[in-house]
Amino acid sequence: MESLYAEFFSPLMVVIGRFTDALPDPLSPCLHILAFLGFGLGLRFCRPGLLMVTGSFLLVSASSQMAMGPFQIPTAYRDLEGHWLEKAPEILTEEQVQRLMQSMQKVLHQGFELKPYEDLSDDLILQAINQSLDRILPRLGFEAGRSAQRVKSLPEPILSIALIYGGPAAHDVFTQEIMIPDFNAYPASRYFRIRAICHEAVHARGWVHERTTTLLEILAMLHSDLPVLQSMGALRVLGILPFWKSSFLPEGLGRELDEARMRMQAYQKNRPVVYGLHQRLLSPLNWNNQPRKYGTEPGNFSRGILYRLLWFFQSPPGLDILKE
Repeated sequence: MESLYAEFFSPLMVVIGRFTDALPDPLSPCLHILAFLGFGLGLRFCRPGLLMVTGSFLLVSASSQMAMGPFQIPTAYRDLEGHWLEKAPEILTEEQVQRLMQSMQKVLHQGFELKPYEDLSDDLILQAINQSLDRILPRLGFEAGRSAQRVKSLPEPILSIALIYGGPAAHDVFTQEIMIPDFNAYPASRYFRIRAICHEAVHARGWVHERTTTLLEILAMLHSDLPVLQSMGALRVLGILPFWKSSFLPEGLGRELDEARMRMQAYQKNRPVVYGLHQRLLSPLNWNNQPRKYGTEPGNFSRGILYRLLWFFQSPPGLDILKE
């Protein structure tokens, strides 16, 4: 089935990509909301002109979305987990998890420097992660796919909707862009922004399943050409391991994360409706982002698919495959 992707889906995405790249930048999702509202008003008050303008926009948008849609489908038959899981341990011992933690701590401390971390721009992050994905996906037996083109702001009201769901970052299928709120709109840590760009860059390659996306995100960060991005990949792994403590963070990084944590606590208190809906409505129904969706649920580290595959790809022979 991978040949189907190479011969049909990938060329199609190049054609659609050239079209969407030519659109005004940024093409805000608010345009679609306004178009739907305008179309509804046109129907309600029988305004043919308004119906024609808004209907044409929505038709073009829907056609492009449908064309981009197949780019999201390959996960249904591109089974990365099934192909490699049989080579991974069936269960991780506490000793293996400790060794993985020690290995990641070494990468974190060797690769992290405060100045390069603070100087990382969105464009540099996206460029580095795309280059890494271009290398590792073929080594894993998959087409690299078409990469995300740029990072743009996530505007209201899309931001509030995303916060209710649980994740203020998205891949815009229509424009092949990554959407993340500006710092003033969402004062999270730089680490969050780096991680979000890398995660959405994987989605842009056609991977929909969150656990597989998380695995590829981490592997691409760890095998980046940028040492500081490697350190962020190590921090991503350490953050989901059960024995690790944040007191092990390099000087400067821990302070930045603590300051961001306090900012976000204040931010959440100032948005009681949004976070109230998130906690009281969607969380009990399991409709929002949950750790198990990403394979990072607590207590699952010994048998969890994500953890077992991380161990495999950070040890020979999995590590050798990625470094070929």
